Amino acid sequence: MEDEEEIILTEAAEELARQQSAAEPTGDDGSDVGPLGLNNGQLHEIRLGDDIFDDDEAMVVRTDVPESEENRTSFWQILKTHVIYIQCYFVTIACILGTGILGLPVTLAQAGFYPFVVSFLIGFVMQVLLIYFFTDLLQRAHAYQIEKHKAVSVEEVQLPLREINDNDSEDGSIDTANGETGGRTYRHAMPTIEDIQRPNLHMLGTLFLGPGWRQLFDIILLLQFVFILISYALAGSEAYAQVLNVEYLYIIPVFVWILSISIVFAQHVIQPLISILTLAKGGILVATVVVTFGVGAAVANEIKNNFQYMGQPFLMGTVALGGIMNVMPLMYSRIDFVKTQIRAFMLAVLAGLTTCMILNVLWCWSVLGIVPQTSTCDVVQVVEVGFESVNNTSIVTYKPVSNSPVDCSQELSLERSEKRGEIATIPLTEIINTDYPKYTWVAVLIQTFIMLSVSVSFLTMGSALMHSFLGWLDAQMLWERLGRHNLLPLELKCCTPKVWRPAMCLLLFGIVFAVAMLDPKGFVVLLDKISSLLLNLEGGVFVYFMVRKSRSQTYSNLKIPLPVIRLVYPAHFVLLFYFTFAVVYDVVLTLIVILT
Repeated sequence: MEDEEEIILTEAAEELARQQSAAEPTGDDGSDVGPLGLNNGQLHEIRLGDDIFDDDEAMVVRTDVPESEENRTSFWQILKTHVIYIQCYFVTIACILGTGILGLPVTLAQAGFYPFVVSFLIGFVMQVLLIYFFTDLLQRAHAYQIEKHKAVSVEEVQLPLREINDNDSEDGSIDTANGETGGRTYRHAMPTIEDIQRPNLHMLGTLFLGPGWRQLFDIILLLQFVFILISYALAGSEAYAQVLNVEYLYIIPVFVWILSISIVFAQHVIQPLISILTLAKGGILVATVVVTFGVGAAVANEIKNNFQYMGQPFLMGTVALGGIMNVMPLMYSRIDFVKTQIRAFMLAVLAGLTTCMILNVLWCWSVLGIVPQTSTCDVVQVVEVGFESVNNTSIVTYKPVSNSPVDCSQELSLERSEKRGEIATIPLTEIINTDYPKYTWVAVLIQTFIMLSVSVSFLTMGSALMHSFLGWLDAQMLWERLGRHNLLPLELKCCTPKVWRPAMCLLLFGIVFAVAMLDPKGFVVLLDKISSLLLNLEGGVFVYFMVRKSRSQTYSNLKIPLPVIRLVYPAHFVLLFYFTFAVVYDVVLTLIVILT
């Protein structure tokens, strides 16, 4: 029986091969040009070889297209690609340049400017290395999906014809390759190149982390995104409520649901909108910095530097420049697996990071030029003048008297703002409004910046959350496999991915809304602490394990366009040390505050 079945399958395969050979077009010399046939008079051939990323022509190796039309297509494709790079640049800025920049100067009360610059530049170098290694991880995950796609394609092509016919008869669908021959219909279920899944954060954890670690990574990602969005929901609602002069609890539903629905159902316009809004808020911040520098030149405030307190701005610096790896998979999904595009993508992200670093340094410098670092009203000398009745001479005595807490609390300084948990713009605007009333419009600029910044940050991080969450959801539900083999039960035919995916995303944003409406003011500081802790844990420990696992024997044969240079590879140990130190330092400081 096995011999007879093998003969039947062999004859059927030869028959199918003859049909495909007859259907395939040939060139002028009679040679085959590919299995894709004609498309509006244009002839293409696509290959999925190992050198898919060696040239910028992607997968097209031959095309008979008029020269004018080809030039027109090439121009628009190049323009579209460059627009994607510009959007990557602005999305990077939108992710990094949040309202945290407004609170950064208050950590410089004791340290001053130069210690901050040193620690901030070290953090900048670490973030550059993190982006470099993370780009390598994205490529390796993408290459793995391409190899998996090839294996699935071969498996589908080699599927027994009897099984294909059985599947056709069960679902009632008919898709002929070359009509009907001998009363039999053949169906080609081979997936296309568009079916290759792009990397997401869940996929990276699944591929490059071991059991237990990948589940912990997913939990940390979910908590981090939710905590950040809750903070943005509260901060954004308060900012808009101040402008509209209403209770901020009435703003939370409008703020959260308008942005959440836009993220879920209008994702194709979110990134261009983020680019435009980021350009606007960047312009506002630059204008604020210029005016602040101008006022600071008139004030001539002395800046005191003390390297013993360099650790104070250290943690805030890691947060002020961190978080970009959360949105990199979202931006990477829009480029092709070719060397020039991946290099341009990485350079766009690095350019956005560099822009944020420069703006942070200039902003802190300008604030230090106006707002005093520390309070100067701790102890004052009070002069008391007395007279001796005998010699009729005066006696002058100096008596140290401490000012009352009320008097000291009224003095504007970065130290006072740090103790109160205020952002640096509060003492800045008070000084400008009091001493330089002609610059009162700066307060309006700052308020506009806060509203734009929180809105853009919510859109950016919300999009990254949805991209990562859908990666996890798709992996659990296996939509593609169920749809290709028609394995969905009859009662679930209506529950397609088009229904389930947006519904689950809205449920996730509903959790953010519910927690924000509970008004957890007492937990805002805790949320910020946890967010910074999880951010450093993700950027250091988990990326280190991913980099190590991606070089294991399982993934040793993967070829990627832009691998990490061999000399730079040992730097991932530096990343582990730096971010682990940040995590331990954060935990120790938090325990000290709690215990004291």
